[in-house]
Amino acid sequence: MRHRPLLLPLSSLVSGALTAYWGYSPVLWAICLVMLGAAIARWFCSWRIPFLVVISLGCALLANLQIRARLTPPPSCADLLRQSADSPIALTGIVEPRPEVSNDRSRLVVRVDQGATKSEAWRILVNVGSGDLSAMTGDRVRLVGRLKVPRRLELPGEFDRPRYLAWQGIYATTFVAQASDITVLAPGVAYPVRRWFDHLSQKLAGEIDLSVKNPARGLLKALLLGIRGDVSAPLAAQYAATGVNHILSVSGFHVGVIAVTLVALSTWLARWSQTLMLWVNVRRWSILSVLPLIYGYLLLTGMAPATVRSVLMLAAVCLTLVMEREHDYLDILILAAVALLASAPWLLFDISCQLSFLAIWGVIVLTPPLIAAAPVVVSPWGQRLIALMAASMAAILVTAPVVAYYFHLFSVTGIVANLIVVPLMGYGAVVIGFAGLLWAPFVPVVAVLLFKVAGMLVDIANQGVRLLAYTPVWRGLSPSAIDVLLCLAAILAGVGLPGKWRVSTMAALLVCGMTSHMLAEKSVAGTMRVTFLSVGQAESTVVQFPDGTTMLIDAGGSPIREDSTWGERILVPALWRLGITRLDYLALTHPHDDHVGGAAYLLAAFPVGELWCGGGSDAKAWHELAAAAWRRQIPLRVVDGSTPALMVGGVLIKPLWPLPEGIGGDPNDRSLVMRLQWQAFSVLFAGDIGWEVADFLAQRYGAELASTVLKVPHHGSRHSSAPALYQAVQPRHAVISAGYQNRFGLPAAESLAALHDARVNLLRTDLDGTIQITASDEQQPLIIQRHFRQFN
Repeated sequence: MRHRPLLLPLSSLVSGALTAYWGYSPVLWAICLVMLGAAIARWFCSWRIPFLVVISLGCALLANLQIRARLTPPPSCADLLRQSADSPIALTGIVEPRPEVSNDRSRLVVRVDQGATKSEAWRILVNVGSGDLSAMTGDRVRLVGRLKVPRRLELPGEFDRPRYLAWQGIYATTFVAQASDITVLAPGVAYPVRRWFDHLSQKLAGEIDLSVKNPARGLLKALLLGIRGDVSAPLAAQYAATGVNHILSVSGFHVGVIAVTLVALSTWLARWSQTLMLWVNVRRWSILSVLPLIYGYLLLTGMAPATVRSVLMLAAVCLTLVMEREHDYLDILILAAVALLASAPWLLFDISCQLSFLAIWGVIVLTPPLIAAAPVVVSPWGQRLIALMAASMAAILVTAPVVAYYFHLFSVTGIVANLIVVPLMGYGAVVIGFAGLLWAPFVPVVAVLLFKVAGMLVDIANQGVRLLAYTPVWRGLSPSAIDVLLCLAAILAGVGLPGKWRVSTMAALLVCGMTSHMLAEKSVAGTMRVTFLSVGQAESTVVQFPDGTTMLIDAGGSPIREDSTWGERILVPALWRLGITRLDYLALTHPHDDHVGGAAYLLAAFPVGELWCGGGSDAKAWHELAAAAWRRQIPLRVVDGSTPALMVGGVLIKPLWPLPEGIGGDPNDRSLVMRLQWQAFSVLFAGDIGWEVADFLAQRYGAELASTVLKVPHHGSRHSSAPALYQAVQPRHAVISAGYQNRFGLPAAESLAALHDARVNLLRTDLDGTIQITASDEQQPLIIQRHFRQFN
């Protein structure tokens, strides 16, 4: 602590934020009172511990109280939510901060001023379906919409987005179909400086649009202006897979390169004046002149947390250079972290902020020992190459636990990719493109030329990234938050502690990490586990058999619009969080988007042993999936009521429907229906069949349908409500998969009434979240876990 005085307040801020996030505020208060009493008792002594105790307690309470104070919406918000429950209402407010504009959907944040005082200002997140937004930062706008409270899906390991939005003062969301539905009542009534910079950013983005073609256009706007709306999802995924997605956000590297360029340029210009050279310290004033320009660039790029951190560090370095004082980059990094977390402690849970700080910390601390361990090279170019590789390796190693937690992958390709991307885009495209930004307001022709050159460099970098994206990546990693914290603590101990404590502390932390990870891995051997994933208005169920065999029944999707990213965003991360890295069987009941929407991505991301297709095998979706399975050499089996019973993993699977002489041609009525039996435990999966098919099955099979658990057909629709089926199955538990307050009004009142009359214990994913039912043996009762969560 003596060498790093700011480390104590930083660790206290982090501790206070974590205790508030995990809900341990009362415990923290008790500890604080005891420690504060001890500190006051020794206040007048020369002992320095009371002072440190007070500082640490103050920082911890500051972070804790700030986070917890924002979790409860103000009364004016609750009033508007009640008013909009039945019908849309008119809303007015101020736009803040800069709206996010993209090709498919834009969004903006509005500070609502209806019935709200300054002390209880709150915001809404407005999603815009299509159209060009005319509203800018500081504009007073009016829109009509229905407010909704953000909710979690309650998937395993899901990021708590509603809580993160609440920390930013956002307690409700709404949707506007067209940007033209948002009326600007008074432009620029607030934040005039930021609005001017946002307007300038839009104009400069327009100049780039006219000069460069996609995909270089989108990347160049992300590099220079922080506008990522035109960066395509596949290209962003390739940059992420190769470990160089940091280049797409305006962070310390960009700000540092631009600052050095500006200092060199101002120094060169000053040397043309003998008067300045005689009367002014050119070096000092060149450094000072950069600070307002860099602050302007911060406003121009939208003030992202990573950019704010970079500007704070740069300002601290510049001031130490001007004052001719020694500076330590690690102390400056800690100072920036303390400043950010003291003002906004919830940034501790911001992904970009975490990666930004950890990457810089790794570069500062681990690069020197890595360079020292490398072979001695005499050539200056060789030394630069080793330094760049060492910095890349340091950043990758330190950020690896966080990347594995959020993105479930690990790749060392970034060490090579940085050798391509950093010179071309960092030193080349950023410097040339920034020069284009400076020339654009005065000589547009020169700016266009510079933008074209920068775009060419971006295109070359893109080709290298696309080639490296094919290299193997370790996917399916799923560490818990405790694993990540212990791993990061071990890395910190390995560098920050004295030699006699370093090895023992690192070993102890790593042992604790491995122990917690093994304890968290709950073995399914000798048990049957059925997990009904809460995937909104869709269905997807994981069945883990007693011998470890895994089956996924349906792959979810959006029932409203085609969403190619659904499997990547929702389904696959949930499976990884459950510890599933392979699917022995993927069974799809019928070809509707809410049941097969994530299957295409699933086939690409997971090893799949066998693909089962249910009814409606002539549908287009079946042909597309069959082609994808054929390309990956996955066996395809059409399963229906004529398929003999199968023994899988010690569980008897009996397909019951559809039959060749089945009813109707509706894909819902041709859904795959099957019953799984293990010892005394059984589950009947009924797909989306209607009441006619349900009655037919009840008459045909009768008591053979009896099951412990029934997956209620068609999300509890009234068209699938069949008392005859419930009477034949006689389930102890019934599960309905539906989205919270979905537009279809499911589950229907008729189905709920019929299930109530059947005296069934009803479980619903819209209310209960992900539902996990575990059966061990005949003597043990079922274990039913709702709101299935892990630490996030």
